[in-house]
Amino acid sequence: MIFRTKMKSDYTIIGAVEKQRSNKTAVVAVAGFFVLAAVLALASVSGLSQGELRVSSNVQTVSSELKLEFEKVCKSSDTRYVVAVFDGTEIVPCVSGPATDHWEQDYAKFEAAIERCVGLSSHSIAFAVYNMPVWKTADHHTYVDYPTFIDYVAPGVDMADIYWAGTYLGATKLAASCVTASVKIDRIEGEGSRMVETCQKIGKDDESMMARCQSIQTVDCPYVGDNTPCQNKPCQTDLDGEAFAAISSLGEECCDAIAAWCKKEVDVETKPGCGNFAHKQIYTHNCAGGFEAPVVAETILHPVLVAEEAARQQEIADAKAAEEKKAADQKAADEKKAADQKAADQKAAEEKAAKELAATATTAEGR
Repeated sequence: MIFRTKMKSDYTIIGAVEKQRSNKTAVVAVAGFFVLAAVLALASVSGLSQGELRVSSNVQTVSSELKLEFEKVCKSSDTRYVVAVFDGTEIVPCVSGPATDHWEQDYAKFEAAIERCVGLSSHSIAFAVYNMPVWKTADHHTYVDYPTFIDYVAPGVDMADIYWAGTYLGATKLAASCVTASVKIDRIEGEGSRMVETCQKIGKDDESMMARCQSIQTVDCPYVGDNTPCQNKPCQTDLDGEAFAAISSLGEECCDAIAAWCKKEVDVETKPGCGNFAHKQIYTHNCAGGFEAPVVAETILHPVLVAEEAARQQEIADAKAAEEKKAADQKAADEKKAADQKAADQKAAEEKAAKELAATATTAEGR
């Protein structure tokens, strides 16, 4: 489910102008007009003052592939993010990751993708579009995705890198015009711990949005009614005052109570909560095998990573071919050995038969 809202960003006008003027000249002109704003925006992330920057009218464009990859995130709730970095004088898509029910794990993978991708670039700066999932209301029954443009500047980036990135930011924003929000991040801590902070930047001063972002980590019991599993003593013991989101696994008795409450073909109208996402997070993850993160594969897009993967696959193919050749050669050798042995045995048998025949003839003559 994709949620659309008005972009709260200094770059809203860029996206609006792009929709009105689709030709490349117009886009470049608009991007050029906002180069100064773009450079200053990145400078604010890195801590540089405006007085330290000297900006020219250089304007850079980005590839159509980048826009296509950004739009894939906006259009599909199955895609969580795509990260793009500098490759020489171009900004190229680097890694795309799928969306799972493990939101913080997805964000941790996103951070890891940023670190991996900036490691391939001479500029420690990355751009991304991220589908940020947020509970729609406080009851944790439904959620919405906010396709969000994210620009990242690593700590310690110098002025030359800030300037370089700034000349591209306008065009990159245009490529990501499908997003509904725009934020900046300047730190990566891993394990998804900064997901809530990034989510709250989307809401800015919207208290409701801030609270819904915070509730990502405070999923309460979604079951409504009398004698729900939440009121079950075994579940209360397992939770020990914590929110369901903080529990890595639940005991057998608690899980049995949830299964009984949300039995097959349950009427979700009389037992609210059994058919929603919070139930899936609580029961499927914490009872059915424990909270084990799914193994999902990223899609590599960066030319270097694609080449490395191609080389790896070729190495695997070569190794497999070598093993198959070795096995074939061994089979051929075994078959030849068996054939040679059979021929030798046949010859020995024939020689033996001939000798026996000669001996019989000699005996007959002697008589």
